[in-house]
This record gives sequence, structure tokens and C-alpha cells, in this order.
Amino acid sequence: MIKRCKTLQEAKNEVYTLIQKPIKVAVNRGRNKVEKYNGTIVSAHPNLFMIKVENNPLVSSLCCSYKEIICGEVKIKAV
Repeated sequence: MIKRCKTLQEAKNEVYTLIQKPIKVAVNRGRNKVEKYNGTIVSAHPNLFMIKVENNPLVSSLCCSYKEIICGEVKIKAV
């Protein structure tokens, strides 16, 4: 079972405060696979937010939902 640590409004506030600022993102892909990226949050919408990934030729952008932050699948940290 996934532990719930934040509310939806807390997750949205965290994302909105980090728009256009450099961040580090850790994405849990399952089976002990964690991918880490550097980038910036380009835009935030009511259900999703977009991250522009820097210095990675394979991935140029990520689209994440606030649910993934609440569940702990995506972790965002300001640089």
C-alpha cells in the first residue's frame, strides 16, 4: 500500500511555487528503477504539470500528475 503524505492542495502549492525554477526530479518506475532528472517546471494545469528536462538526449520533457506526488512516485526538490 502506498503511504499518503500530502493533500492535493499541498502538492499543487509545491508545484506552483517551483514554476520556472531549477529542480531535481526523481521518478519511481517500479521494480527498484528510479530515474533522476534536472529541469524546470514549464507549466502547471489543474490536473497535470510539465517538466522540461535538461542535459538528457533521450527525454526532453515529462508530464506528471499531482497524484504521483501525493503517492510518492514523483519527488521534486528545488536546487
